Amino acid sequence: MIANIQLRELINKLDDCQMNKVTIEINKINKLFNPIFVSVYDCVLLHEKEPEALAKSYERAIELHRTPNAYEVFCSDTRINDFFENQLTALEALSIGLLTIDIWGKRLKAIDEKANYCIILDCNDGYVTIRYHKVRDNENRWLADDIEDYDGPIGYIIV
Repeated sequence: MIANIQLRELINKLDDCQMNKVTIEINKINKLFNPIFVSVYDCVLLHEKEPEALAKSYERAIELHRTPNAYEVFCSDTRINDFFENQLTALEALSIGLLTIDIWGKRLKAIDEKANYCIILDCNDGYVTIRYHKVRDNENRWLADDIEDYDGPIGYIIV
């Protein structure tokens, strides 16, 4: 994983972290680890709508978000903490977030093994958010090239 200094420091603390008992409903864990990925034109979206409905609104969505990458990032924005009934510490949410990006990476590659995906993880005020987009030759990565310029812990992995 390519991570800025702040995220690397948090990851290094994971070894010493004692996980508290976390509670989650089965349907929520399934939704987090096994979400519905939908292929629409050249995008892979994390969405519960039928592909036909997404295809009908695709051009409007691209107009609104300006690029397929931005549209994918918008649709995949997932806050880890929201899936759990009890409050997670930042390190607990980070640990679960790292596991989630590993799972999502495998699932995304199963959809299109030739495509590469940029899966982004960031931590902000104790919350961990993950999102992704396809890596496209004709489009820049959603993140800036120098991730040290971001205020909080952030990193990404290309799968």
